[in-house]
Amino acid sequence: MATQLDPPIGVPLFDPSTGSIAEVWRIYFRRMGATFGVLPPADAPYWVSKANAVLTAEQNLGLLVSGYLKIAVALGIATPSTVALIPATDLSGLVPTANLGTGLADATTVLYGDQTYKVPGGGVGSIGPTGPIGMPGFDGLDGEDGDRGADGLRGPAGANGANGSAGANGQPGPPGLDADDPEPTYLIPAASVGLTLDQTLACASFRM
Repeated sequence: MATQLDPPIGVPLFDPSTGSIAEVWRIYFRRMGATFGVLPPADAPYWVSKANAVLTAEQNLGLLVSGYLKIAVALGIATPSTVALIPATDLSGLVPTANLGTGLADATTVLYGDQTYKVPGGGVGSIGPTGPIGMPGFDGLDGEDGDRGADGLRGPAGANGANGSAGANGQPGPPGLDADDPEPTYLIPAASVGLTLDQTLACASFRM
């Protein structure tokens, strides 16, 4: 006759739908532990907060100095240690303002040396309004006209004109008269024979 301590051998140890230990087996193991007691393997590498005489390979955290616990893992084995301060290389992001000091941290307060957020003694000033735009400057006055410059020097005298062309040859005289013809009288300009005449006399007469 089966008892509560008989193993449920008709049920697989692991539930195939979840991959974990089947519930009936969990109940069986708890009943066995309550009846006979459960002793851990003495050589298991347990982490403990104080020494345990039963264990032989425990990691006693009580032997570490006070500080932050740091774990170094190599070849699947974790080795604990402590550090006084968290290295900066292990930190990232921003530290919350609540971890820097006490009080309200907002746009009106600053963090003082006693690690408290306070409003500055002089208060937080505000930026004044923008001043008006200046008026445009006046145009400069026109300068006065300069004095008239001195007259230029007189230019040199012009060159003499070229000689005039020679006069044309005179026209041939009229044909001679026969001895029987009356003696003719010719009028020639007085200036042509070098006569001195009254200015009102235009010509002179003489016989050939």
